[in-house]
Amino acid sequence: MLSVVLYHFWPQHLPGGYVGVDVFFVISGYLITAHLMREVLRTGTISLPRFWARRVRRLLPASLLVLVASALITFAVVPSANWQSFFWEIISSAFYFENWTLAANSVDYLAANNIATVAQHFWSLSAEEQFYLVWPLLILAAVFVAIKVRRSASPERAVTVTLAVVTVASFVLSLYLTHTNPSQAYFITPVRAWEFGVGGLLALIGSAKATGNQHVRAAVSWLGLAAIAITVLTYTAATPFPGTAALLPVFGALAVLWAGSSTARWAPSALFALRPVGFVGDISYSLYLWHWPIIVGGAFFFGGSSNVPEKIGMLALSFVLAWLTKKYVEDPARSTSSFLARRKSSGLTFVAGLAAMCLVLAVGVTGLTIVNQRAEAAANLASSAEKNPVVCLGAAAMDPTRSCDNSSLGDIFAPDPAGLKADTGPGFDCAAGTGRAYRVCHYGSSAPDAVRIALVGDSHASMMMPAMLSQLEKKGWSLDTYIGKACVWGNMGTDPVCDPRRDVQKTLENAHYDGIVLADTRLAQASGYKEVPAGTPDSRVAGYKKAWAPVLATGTKIMVISDNPSFENSDIDCLAASGSASAAQACTVTPDYAWRDNDAATEAAKTSKGVNLIDLSSFYCADDKCPLVIGNVAVYYDPTHITATYSTTLGPYVWKGMERVLAK
Repeated sequence: MLSVVLYHFWPQHLPGGYVGVDVFFVISGYLITAHLMREVLRTGTISLPRFWARRVRRLLPASLLVLVASALITFAVVPSANWQSFFWEIISSAFYFENWTLAANSVDYLAANNIATVAQHFWSLSAEEQFYLVWPLLILAAVFVAIKVRRSASPERAVTVTLAVVTVASFVLSLYLTHTNPSQAYFITPVRAWEFGVGGLLALIGSAKATGNQHVRAAVSWLGLAAIAITVLTYTAATPFPGTAALLPVFGALAVLWAGSSTARWAPSALFALRPVGFVGDISYSLYLWHWPIIVGGAFFFGGSSNVPEKIGMLALSFVLAWLTKKYVEDPARSTSSFLARRKSSGLTFVAGLAAMCLVLAVGVTGLTIVNQRAEAAANLASSAEKNPVVCLGAAAMDPTRSCDNSSLGDIFAPDPAGLKADTGPGFDCAAGTGRAYRVCHYGSSAPDAVRIALVGDSHASMMMPAMLSQLEKKGWSLDTYIGKACVWGNMGTDPVCDPRRDVQKTLENAHYDGIVLADTRLAQASGYKEVPAGTPDSRVAGYKKAWAPVLATGTKIMVISDNPSFENSDIDCLAASGSASAAQACTVTPDYAWRDNDAATEAAKTSKGVNLIDLSSFYCADDKCPLVIGNVAVYYDPTHITATYSTTLGPYVWKGMERVLAK
């Protein structure tokens, strides 16, 4: 527990502290399996209601208390732009599917730059609860087969074989997903089940006998602690995990459990017996629950990264709250003399647990409802602009040919900060994830004589979809999309991650579109966006030109939309915290800063005969400023993506550029 907590406070000093969770999974598997098997051997079965009721009384009171407190922290100090993800993860955590939520987000374009929420640490508790739900059923099934079907007198053997098969299968899945989809491998329960499983197998096989060689046990215990310490000190965020890397901390935990408490004078047993160690062990569950929302809330409260005194203060607060929760919430709830435990039926425990979970659900839904209400109010800006011809909403405010008066829109901007991160538009619905083939989507007219265009690119093509769709039906054109993460048109034949999309080149050469629109990410090495396509600026320019040449030869016209500027998370935080259009005027950067990253597609378009550039740069920066709110519209929802609302206001200028090119 200390390794996890200290890692979260000082990750640079304890870079592998996250393996404390894996050690915990092993211990949990060991203890729960031993407990269940004792009941099986004593009674021939497992009382599922009693087992699950004990888990509810042990875990839910403290966890749901912390989730309610986390919601209050969110209301108090977290900018409303982050509320949607925060409250949704609070709800996910209350119902213990947070690990699956994070696994889904890890492959989502829109979650790439999400900040950690106050409930993110509940992923491990969710995996634990899912283990508690499935594990006794698995043991019962093995016992049933052994006794009722095979008439075996050895249920232990049946359970051992069953758990061994599950453990091996889970480990194989862990190896596979760690290599192919590491973000999912980290969170999902089937990948982590083998860590619970090896602990359970140790409980079945047995630990060292009390009469065993005490010096051997002491040596094994020290070796196990050393293995855990090595991983804590040497593993980093770059270590492929879990996979084979998890073997060292897992087997370290197994070694300590197997050795038990040796009576040898040099054994670590004396260390385990120290009162501070016992104290941390006693409050470890509540300490895990409290420390993370305090860290996240503190980051917002102190306005960014905390200094050492502030971190020490937050760590001390975590210990105080953990001790209070242990004494006044955990212990009373799980005591055999508690009101719920005294009841003969477990039903009241389940009803009370569900009611408390629904309370957290209500708090989370309240936060999400506020987000939706603010978003709806901000969305009314568009209708206000339509009624007033002198109002310039969004990009129109940067149009030098128009006279603008935005006073009628007041001091709000769209989307409201509470709905900022959700304003992404429909383009991501048809975008292919990393390593996946394109899923071609069709929009607009299907008439054979319609003007046929294609939109090609990565997530920056997705964010241009609202602009593309703004006049598609009115014009009667046809649009096909070829959008995929981390691949650009020019590198699909050279970047291995793009192998599933190699056939798109032939498709674009043979489809005979009237025009192909390209929108790709600039080479954002300096920005907060991590999923940049491979290649240097020069290699990407050459790649574009090579890919374009055979398409141009068919008579298809190619149009490149210049990319938007790139920012940092701190710039978006300024926008999220501003709350009003006037306050957001302080959220600006200089053009040198905004355009610091290379736009290879634009460079290639400027030097390629027959390729046309739709230059939108003047709609992002003017008068030596690149504001984050333009014409009462928030331009960006993360460091490199524009909002769907601003994309829609760019629509008339994108269409003007396309019609100009196709009219030639």
